[in-house]
Amino acid sequence: MLESTFDIASAACHVFVRQEGKHFVGLCAELREIVSGNTVDDIVEKTKLLTGSTEIRVLLHTRNYGDSP
Repeated sequence: MLESTFDIASAACHVFVRQEGKHFVGLCAELREIVSGNTVDDIVEKTKLLTGSTEIRVLLHTRNYGDSP
């Protein structure tokens, strides 16, 4: 059995999300996984599946690339 390097006890995953065309792509920092979906909710659900826990809290970080600083 493989052991995960993700500590479920921390109860949080940070996912950095950006829109690419008509879908979204996210990078889960703790899992080092790229997750894509049609909506941000899809990404959250897929991230929970990757962790193996529905108790995990997914924190989203987005940036509107169309805005100039």
